[in-house]
Amino acid sequence: MDYVWMDTVHVWQGDATRRALGDVAGAATFLLTKWPRAFMDTDLHRAAQLAALDALDGHIRASAFRAAFVSAAAEAGILVEETPSAAPERR
Repeated sequence: MDYVWMDTVHVWQGDATRRALGDVAGAATFLLTKWPRAFMDTDLHRAAQLAALDALDGHIRASAFRAAFVSAAAEAGILVEETPSAAPERR
């Protein structure tokens, strides 16, 4: 299988497990198998699933799928908010 890479998205899987997703197929599998049950049938979740299929088929860019995935993950409360890393101190 050819991987369709995307910028990594970090999500919470369960209460304490942080998961990094860096390809469309892996994120699509997460949408189908690890998604919080209470958010499995929302409009954003369905939109992310459809976007995954479109990205895997080459109809949209991986970045468009990533945006849909991030929106659905935020709705489900599993998106890990990224904070910019602090610049190293100069001496």
